[in-house]
Amino acid sequence: RNPAFSQSQEQSVQIAARQALSKILGKNPRNVFELNRHEAQQVLKNAALQFYKNHTDASNNQKIWVWDSAQQTVVQKELPAQEVGLIEGQRLAKEALEMSPEKQDVQTLYLAMTLALEAYRVGWNTPLPEGPGTAFNLALLSGPKAVSQVLSLAMKQGHTPSALAALKALGQIGSRNLLYEKLDQHSSLIAALNYPDRRVQFAAATTIMQLDPAHTFPGATRVIAILTRALGGEGKQAAVLVDSSIPRGQTMAGLFHELGYETQSTQTGMAGFKAATARMDVEFIALEYNIMRWGLSQTIANLRADSRTANIPIIIYGPLRLKNKIEYATRHYPLVQYVVESENTEDIGTQIRPFLNSLKTPELTGELRSEYRSAALYWLSHIASSQRSRIYDLTPAEKPLLPLVADRNLAANALITLGGIPTRTAQADLVTIVTNKTMDSDVKEIAALQLAFHIQKFGLLVDSKNVASIREAYQTATDPKLNTALASVMGTLMPDNKVVGERLQEFKPTTPLP
Repeated sequence: RNPAFSQSQEQSVQIAARQALSKILGKNPRNVFELNRHEAQQVLKNAALQFYKNHTDASNNQKIWVWDSAQQTVVQKELPAQEVGLIEGQRLAKEALEMSPEKQDVQTLYLAMTLALEAYRVGWNTPLPEGPGTAFNLALLSGPKAVSQVLSLAMKQGHTPSALAALKALGQIGSRNLLYEKLDQHSSLIAALNYPDRRVQFAAATTIMQLDPAHTFPGATRVIAILTRALGGEGKQAAVLVDSSIPRGQTMAGLFHELGYETQSTQTGMAGFKAATARMDVEFIALEYNIMRWGLSQTIANLRADSRTANIPIIIYGPLRLKNKIEYATRHYPLVQYVVESENTEDIGTQIRPFLNSLKTPELTGELRSEYRSAALYWLSHIASSQRSRIYDLTPAEKPLLPLVADRNLAANALITLGGIPTRTAQADLVTIVTNKTMDSDVKEIAALQLAFHIQKFGLLVDSKNVASIREAYQTATDPKLNTALASVMGTLMPDNKVVGERLQEFKPTTPLP
């Protein structure tokens, strides 16, 4: 079923195919090599890419002829339109691949189509099947370079399912070198941290954690923000605004703030670009239509050319009369929306929310949210208990941790993470658990060990009232393991000679002396 034009066919078959095409196209059948195989491949590739682009859900069904291996013939089936498009796209991509199997762009498209079709069939909340003959195993066998190219294509075309599959594969076969690619070479993994879908963002963050970077990299703060959000805390939602008019910029920033976005205002395109690439926690970039140094077109081009900002949604605001003109001028750039400027929060919200929400996938199920929370907490505790705290700042993750201690399945990792955050409030939270009379002893034991570690590493940060409550908890602890853990806390408080003498005198061994 390979194309007669392809390299895998016998020479006689290829010539016959060229002769047939020459007749159809009105060319000289004797000069069959006028027909360019690469041009034919490009036609197939473009057609397949069109099916890949048109991936939005469609409720209607379409008829398609497919091969039935049991009957050894083609049969007609009625399938959802989206599945039909993916099947046709995969066929065309395979035919293009047969013509030049070594071409990277065609390899990328075929692998992306194969992952997309399998992802569609299993649905949003089910992982891709693994094992011989699966699309996921094919991705693993294709290597990190090919899979990274699939990720880049998927994000460019807004195909979230194949982006998720590519990220999962990169977590298993990639290397930390993916994080240190030059930015003008588009590190697709870094770009995925700002893709406008939280499933992809979380997959990118956990993939990076699996790669275990040894040095700082662009996006380390974004990783923590994404993991923190998965804990149940929203994390920061930030926006960067560019407006040459300070009063108008302040007004728009105020409106975005009321909508829940911490907004950083700048006055030039260049300054906005620098702010967006520096923060790595930006949900969208707002550009006034008449910005300067750089102008609107140059600013958008630079934002889309840099992997750190390539997938951040851009909102352009200005008067209604310019809407059609600017939409036409920016039509080739993905994730760009024009909104009519207003001083009314509800009006702005009505315009931007549908755009931002349209870029997101269906809501996570309760089970998936729990899985995300557990995974995020695991990675945060991994950072806290390793030397990776010099790469990642855990402070933004502090707020949602204390409530998670009530869940026994999450308590240990929540406490370990608190133990790695160098703040007074984190130390106070550990004291709160240690001195809680209703908390289970094994949970308090972990908290006490983390408190001792915290004091050792960051010094005593809590006040004398907290110290007194720790002392009381130690004196009343009857569980041997908890008592020992609390004793280690008491030891970290650096008792003076007088206190040490008193404790030595008060000591009563459990086994009486003979």
